[in-house]
Amino acid sequence: GFLQDQAETALTRQYPDWEPPAVESVARFWRCYELAKTKENDQLSRTPSRRLDFDDLLIEAFLLLRDDARLRKQYQAMFDFVMVDETQD
Repeated sequence: GFLQDQAETALTRQYPDWEPPAVESVARFWRCYELAKTKENDQLSRTPSRRLDFDDLLIEAFLLLRDDARLRKQYQAMFDFVMVDETQD
């Protein structure tokens, strides 16, 4: 499928020394991971919801501030700078 092909292309570019079976396995895992985060595949809660990982949170925040002028202005008035720091527990 499309996601599998996209992942394989990206992995091949990023890791040119990887053998095709490794690329295919990681791409398949990535596809399953992304699908598991969707609302349709949420098997863990009574009320299914979309799950977000750290990268998703960054993208969603960017899109929200880019697309919602009122909210963007509100946060611009509150902060001069915003720092994003991912720490590992």
